[in-house]
Amino acid sequence: MSENLADRLDAVERALTEDETDLAAVRERATLSAEVDRLETRVEELEAQVEELNAAIEAVRGYTGNVRAVNRAVERRASAALAKAEALEAAVDGAPGGADDGRAAEATGSVPPGSHHCDGAEPAGFW
Repeated sequence: MSENLADRLDAVERALTEDETDLAAVRERATLSAEVDRLETRVEELEAQVEELNAAIEAVRGYTGNVRAVNRAVERRASAALAKAEALEAAVDGAPGGADDGRAAEATGSVPPGSHHCDGAEPAGFW
């Protein structure tokens, strides 16, 4: 009986459309149109997400660039401070020619390694 009902419904649909248009194809097109609309909305959402992610990536790149610049500046200042400390240490120890003489003595083994470089000990007679 359900087949008979389906046949009757098809006959009514044909009568309403006044031709032999297959309404199953119309229903399929309507379903496809709804699916296309849903996909277009999803694509727009994804494009917005991509834009947000690109902005976030650029912000992170800017931040890391600033960190690198600060690291370079800190490294330069630390190197300058170390050179100044070594020069001062050499002057206090009475070594002529600066800190390089101490490094040469350390390399030849006449001075124990690390004994003249920031080892935490104060030079004798410093205070």
